Amino acid sequence: MVGAGLAGTWVSYWLWQAGIPFLVLETQSPGASTPVASGVINPVTGRRLGTTWMADTLLPFAYQAYSDMGKMLGQELAFQTQIIDCFGAPDKRLVFMQKAAEPSPYLQIPADENDLRPWLQYHMGYGIVSPGYRVHLTAMLGGWQHFLRANDLLIAVDDAQKVAPEGNNLTSLAGISAEKIIYCNGKWAAESGLFQYLPFSLIKGEALLVRLNDNTLPAAIYKKGYTLLPWQDDMWWAGSTYDRNFSDALPTAGFRQAMEQWLRGFLRSTFTIVDHLASIRPGTVERRPFIGWHPRHPQIGLVNGLGTKGVSLAPFFAHQMVASLSGANAIDAEADLARYSRLLSR
Repeated sequence: MVGAGLAGTWVSYWLWQAGIPFLVLETQSPGASTPVASGVINPVTGRRLGTTWMADTLLPFAYQAYSDMGKMLGQELAFQTQIIDCFGAPDKRLVFMQKAAEPSPYLQIPADENDLRPWLQYHMGYGIVSPGYRVHLTAMLGGWQHFLRANDLLIAVDDAQKVAPEGNNLTSLAGISAEKIIYCNGKWAAESGLFQYLPFSLIKGEALLVRLNDNTLPAAIYKKGYTLLPWQDDMWWAGSTYDRNFSDALPTAGFRQAMEQWLRGFLRSTFTIVDHLASIRPGTVERRPFIGWHPRHPQIGLVNGLGTKGVSLAPFFAHQMVASLSGANAIDAEADLARYSRLLSR
């Protein structure tokens, strides 16, 4: 298989659990999305606060999967937390209150909407989304890659072209032959000959890592347009943008300026910027992932298009992908690559 990011980690994890022999080929390329991602799993989405697609299935599955992997790696990877949604406009407050009164399984009204004012500047109160989850993605990637190397299952490839699905011998890459190859290489699959006709929607995201000079802000995920959440080593992650019109994967001065201004308007504490991150997310036009086997080349598989919900989607759909190797389970129809059979058969 190709790729050791979020999708590749979960596919290789389930292959290991199933006892299926595999090797992971990984290229170090700029713009990879997982090391920059916030790791947030949010059960609601959009301005109307609708329940995230398949939330009742995906969220408990993801939390259990991250917890189990963490036990295997000897570190805690998944944290259940609250998402504090600070209202930036009257209409947003109204929508939240209406949804919470239905009632909603995920929306709650706090007992005291003023209790966060010692740390945050907000004027229209807030609502609580719970349960939310935060995943320590950098620890997961580093821990799993260490495990793969220790078992001689990870091979670094210096040239992305060596793992591109091109040519006649599609199951031979970087001098290695296999019965099947599963591509989990994010935005690079969108540029490949086999998958270029799929309706990818690449999205650039940026974030700042900051340290708060008053580091007593209670640990939670805070939203007010942008998002602020605990990261690691006493740092906080602040972001992100959803830019579909971009020329490269580099951090931009415009984002940094906008985020600094937002932080000054939201936090009562001063802060120090530690790093500025940027990445390209492999999303899809219809906001459903690409999971399954190529209709013309059934030895070639794809786990991709996870987009901004990848942290919750990856464990479940990687599991379905691996299960499909033995025919034990069907891939969910809304995610199955088979829905694009005609397009991919050109």
